[in-house]
Amino acid sequence: MSWRIAIAGRWIARIAGTLMFLLFLAFVFGEGPPDLSRLTWFERAQAVGIATLFLGLPLAWKWEGLGGLVTVAGFAFLGLADKSNLHRWVLGLPAMAGALHLASWTRLRMARPASLAPWRLPRAVTAGLAGVAAAILPSHRAAKLNVLRAIVTE
Repeated sequence: MSWRIAIAGRWIARIAGTLMFLLFLAFVFGEGPPDLSRLTWFERAQAVGIATLFLGLPLAWKWEGLGGLVTVAGFAFLGLADKSNLHRWVLGLPAMAGALHLASWTRLRMARPASLAPWRLPRAVTAGLAGVAAAILPSHRAAKLNVLRAIVTE
């Protein structure tokens, strides 16, 4: 896997994982968390597996390898608990995002290619752009205020 593909995979996994986690939160807050005292031990184990599966996704924003590992481990736990869970696409999508996190984390830990050295803007250009922005923004704001004053005074 090339460096650029690993970076693209990281962002695809982050965006998809965030959307899946938000959907998971919508279900949890919309329906309410399950009453664990009424569930059997098998249902409790599946609830823990699903929570682990989805909680690894936001964790991957800070610690990509750990978040991917937690997500894939949650899916593996669900697969060991019941083989039919392996064929459910709803559980497979977060697991694929976790696997993509692991793959990109593994590739990005290797040395960066010399052709992808960090690119920096020279200080003079940065200062010039900041000066232009500072000159344009206040005058634009003042023009809006003059228009508002003209409307109010009429």
